[in-house]
Formats: sequence, structure tokens, C-alpha cells
Amino acid sequence: MSKIQEQMNLAAIHEFLTNNLMDTKSPMSYEKKFDTFYYVGDKRIFAESTRIGFDITEGSDVNAHMHEINYIDFETVFKASEHRFSYDEENETLTVTGESEKHEAPYKVVINSIYMEF
Repeated sequence: MSKIQEQMNLAAIHEFLTNNLMDTKSPMSYEKKFDTFYYVGDKRIFAESTRIGFDITEGSDVNAHMHEINYIDFETVFKASEHRFSYDEENETLTVTGESEKHEAPYKVVINSIYMEF
């Protein structure tokens, strides 16, 4: 992936974190839950609220990690240098797309803004 695309990916994560009032300089804080949807091709595989850690500090290798999802069949670690991140301000979602040997089709993970616990 090009350095320009990687910088665009980091900018998308930064926008998402800023929208959710999260510190963009604090790596891998797992304090907040997000509604998360995992798709392979057009089929939704799962949807649940989960804690996701984000790290966009300089030198970080992993930029997003769904540490509560521990199924071997799913991708749970995402890197700006390997995956495509896009932020949709209108829907307040961060989408991560990629390809994996674990799946027969491209996958995407849609992360909604903060899941509020009552």
C-alpha cells in the first residue's frame, strides 16, 4: 500500500476518534464499546458491541484491534499499511476493508460511533 493511502487511512481513524471525543494520542484504550458489524462479501457474519483499541501514534504497527473478538475465523487486527479505512461522517462509521486467506471474498468491518451503556 502506498504511503499516501496509509496517511489517508490514519486520517480516517483520526476523524472517527475525534468525533467520538477520544484522545488521538492515547494508544489502545479499550474503555469504550462500539457497535461492530463484520461482513464477508455481502453477508453479515456477526454484529455485536465490543471494545476496540485504536492507536494512530507514530510508529504504531497495529492501528485497530478488536481484542474481545477471539474467533480464529475473523480478522481482529487492522493496520493502516495493509487495510483500507474510511470514515463516513454522516453515518458516523469507520469502515475497514481487506482481503484474507480466512475468507473466500473480501471482508469489511463497520464500526459505529460509541455504544452507550445504560
